[in-house]
Amino acid sequence: MTDDMKPKITNIKFDFNNKNASGNATSYAYSNWLKDVYILAPEIIDIQNYPKRYTSKSQIYSIGMLLWELTFQRIPYKDWQIATVQNHVLSGKREVINFGGEPSPIQQGFINLIEAAWQQEPDDRPDIITFFNMLYSLYSNYYMGESNSLQKRASSSLSKNSKIPKRDVLCANSNVIIKTNNQQISNVPLRNGTSSQGNNSPASSVSSSSSSSSSSFSSNPVYNPIVPISSLSDGINAHKKGDKEKAWECFEANAQLGNISAIYWQGYYLWEGYHIPADHVRAVNCYKEAAKNGHADAQLRYAF
Repeated sequence: MTDDMKPKITNIKFDFNNKNASGNATSYAYSNWLKDVYILAPEIIDIQNYPKRYTSKSQIYSIGMLLWELTFQRIPYKDWQIATVQNHVLSGKREVINFGGEPSPIQQGFINLIEAAWQQEPDDRPDIITFFNMLYSLYSNYYMGESNSLQKRASSSLSKNSKIPKRDVLCANSNVIIKTNNQQISNVPLRNGTSSQGNNSPASSVSSSSSSSSSSFSSNPVYNPIVPISSLSDGINAHKKGDKEKAWECFEANAQLGNISAIYWQGYYLWEGYHIPADHVRAVNCYKEAAKNGHADAQLRYAF
């Protein structure tokens, strides 16, 4: 998106899952492997483990590489040989993160986000909901005040020969907490625009700075806010509490992201007519989709 919110890149077709005749995901295609190696996760480019199933966590890594490419406007590992990229990534090393000097709050947020996506082990990377909420928090807190700050160039804070620091990404209520090796913790607000770090935190300072400069943006059009997506567990909890509307909205949003359990719950709500009119045809299709991806409850309901 440009500063005036005009999209310049569309239809990038970032889903690399191949499907067999029955619609099930298979391993990453070798032809794609050769073409896309510079953005692929370590577990995918490890030829000793080939063929390797391309998972959502593999895709998170690739999205992190895409963010790096968009931020620094350079192709990752440009002019490197495939074997060089392979050895580099498998040893835990990554591209240069080059903001220069002391990073601003939004720059540090992007560093946290990209490094979380670049974790060596798939299970250490955030899921798509957490990743989206982290990105949303940067947009909601810093976009208006520092829209151009990502483009500064200077000495690197992480060189190509440095191993990516370990980051544990945890969801705690409405905050994403990112832990680094030295136990420094960054709380990234997700929904309410506040931070648990205190009044001197970047989140609290942005509100005052943005309000003082609001007149400079008064002529700009007003855009609809981006709404963060609730996790599937939030939807299940809402269902248990009888809040069918909230539960349905959560299941529907997560189903659109390909969450198999959410697709099952979407089918269940369509079958029972919870919050929305019953639609047994759509419900059966949801059960079928979840069943063929190994969801036990969906397999049972689809069978009967």
